[in-house]
Amino acid sequence: MKRVQTGVLAGLSVLAAAGSVQASFLPVFGGTAPAGANTAFNYNLVFSTSGGAAPVERLETGDFLTIYDIPGFVSATAPAGFSLSTQNSGINGPGTAPADDAGLPNVTFTYTGAPVGSDTVFTGAQITSNFGFVGSDNFTSRTHAFPAGTELGHIGITAVPAVPEPGALIFLSALPLALLRRR
Repeated sequence: MKRVQTGVLAGLSVLAAAGSVQASFLPVFGGTAPAGANTAFNYNLVFSTSGGAAPVERLETGDFLTIYDIPGFVSATAPAGFSLSTQNSGINGPGTAPADDAGLPNVTFTYTGAPVGSDTVFTGAQITSNFGFVGSDNFTSRTHAFPAGTELGHIGITAVPAVPEPGALIFLSALPLALLRRR
């Protein structure tokens, strides 16, 4: 089960958005939104070539980003220029070893467009879960070195749906009663 995280995830998203991450392909968590009885987890898929004048990486057709271990998975939406797949094991970036629970689905966004050699943000990635708590888990991705074309792997942590811990459920269910007693 995932632990519910808050400030750390927000800090990671701010660092990634601020450009402190060099040459990578990563998901930047954009928050949650109600999706009927479920919760949508919104992401921007951010490709950064290097942060410098000359690119060191390139996003090529078939490169991908996988977000691991989605409890309560309902559906997912890929941004324009991407296909989507789900699987319970992998798909891992080259040379990465993410923690992967084979009992939980992973979501992979695979790039289908023309090669990209400049910093690009792909909006519209979404994972919907029947859990609304925010936790953290691994992501991995694959890009290519520029100009050599060697496959590169990236690994990191991103926000994912989380199952609340039993203690949190007891606290949350007792909270309305405590508020009524106080009045």
